[in-house]
Amino acid sequence: MLRTILLFIASTLLLFSNTATAQSKAGIKGKVIQANGESVPFVNIALYGLPDSNLIGGAASDLDGNFQLTAAPGTYYLLATFLGFEDLTINPVNLEKGTTKDL
Repeated sequence: MLRTILLFIASTLLLFSNTATAQSKAGIKGKVIQANGESVPFVNIALYGLPDSNLIGGAASDLDGNFQLTAAPGTYYLLATFLGFEDLTINPVNLEKGTTKDL
């Protein structure tokens, strides 16, 4: 019985800590497309902190060109690279707590 109660308490604390962490983060999502409107799969997306340019996180676009990243609120720049295409930098990207920025 005591073991069941301890397991319940541990599960509850874990659930609330994950919820609090998710609410303190911000998100970025978008779709990589060519000038002709076609999506571009497997594009490398990197998020760098400003002003020091530290790599914060990264992702690759899926088969439909969609990508998604999460980071702490702050100011960043995003760099999209793909072999055979010109690099794209989006600067600045301002992320606010609990929101998702659509690019």
